[in-house]
Amino acid sequence: MRMRNNPIAQKISTGKKETLALAGVIFTALVTAFLISLFVASLGVVAGPSMEDTLTDGDLILIFKLSREYEKGDVVVVDLPELSRRGTVVKRITATQGDHVLINSQGELYVNSELILTFSEGSFCPMDTVMGSGEIFLTGDNLSQSVDSRSEGFPRVTKDDIVGKVVLRLFPKIEKI
Repeated sequence: MRMRNNPIAQKISTGKKETLALAGVIFTALVTAFLISLFVASLGVVAGPSMEDTLTDGDLILIFKLSREYEKGDVVVVDLPELSRRGTVVKRITATQGDHVLINSQGELYVNSELILTFSEGSFCPMDTVMGSGEIFLTGDNLSQSVDSRSEGFPRVTKDDIVGKVVLRLFPKIEKI
């Protein structure tokens, strides 16, 4: 008995080919999405109040990972597993390599002799330091609710610790950061 001329056998054979083709497309899409999230961009959720009013707890953000050039004022996601149970924190770059950072006993933060911020509340340690090779100084926008580079016990952070730059808030409203 020959199966080649059997229409039912031909439909089953065609169905298997279509299923395999669809599985190939789905596999390729999943691998592509994985590689994009690993190397290009990923989504994140803000946890905590330290970046209010720029970002609030629960905001969905887009993190761009390709850039390795960061400057003062950029909002970045930093890998600090010793500080956060999620492993990452969102902060703003306040000073970079070579900058002179001074925090006096009145809670004034100077970068290269320019007054940047005044801490009226919150935790801070007076310091006088020059940022080393690749080092960055981070602060949260909500100073009274942020544990950051001015806080005792906050680790030294380098550009290598940066996961990526926050470029967009996607939820609850789309907004460029």
